[in-house]
Amino acid sequence: MLARIVGVTTGTTTYVDFPEGQASPFGIGDYVSLTASTQTYYNFTHAAVTEVFNSSNHGGYYSTRIGIATNTSGIVTTFADPDAILRNSIKVAAITDTGGGVLYTQQVQITGQA
Repeated sequence: MLARIVGVTTGTTTYVDFPEGQASPFGIGDYVSLTASTQTYYNFTHAAVTEVFNSSNHGGYYSTRIGIATNTSGIVTTFADPDAILRNSIKVAAITDTGGGVLYTQQVQITGQA
């Protein structure tokens, strides 16, 4: 799953904004990676989503902002990459007895189960 983003607020926790009217497809505990093609210093990989802002009060984010456990406090340039995307990420590791070979993985999502 991937989503276009329209804003990044840097800090010890990074906040990512989705376009107005688009709720976050990511939940707390998901891991995400950001790819910004024109501002690559914003890129990060496999960071945990720690917050989903779902306030319905005046000025709330209505699930259009999430907090991510990655430190971007060293970035001082304003975010302005119209093609930046945030995607879910998983890590997979394997050990073989010979140190060579190929690993094939497939992600399966089951819906509708309690």
